Amino acid sequence: MPITAPRLAEIKAFKNVDFSDCPPLTGEQAARLRPSRHRERAAAHRLARQMAEAAAFGKEEVLLR
Repeated sequence: MPITAPRLAEIKAFKNVDFSDCPPLTGEQAARLRPSRHRERAAAHRLARQMAEAAAFGKEEVLLR
C-alpha cells in the first residue's frame, strides 16, 4: 500500500526535539555505538556505477565526484 501524499508530508515535516522521555546512554552503551555502513555502501555503489559508465563510454580514467 503506497503512502499517501498527506501522510508523506506529515512524515517529512516531523521534527522531534524533545528527548526528555529518552534515558541518557551510559558510557558502556555509548562505547558500543558504531557508524552506519549505509554511507560506505552508497559510496561503493556510486563508484561502481561511475566505473561502469566510464567503461561503457571508453574513458580511460574515472573521475570521482
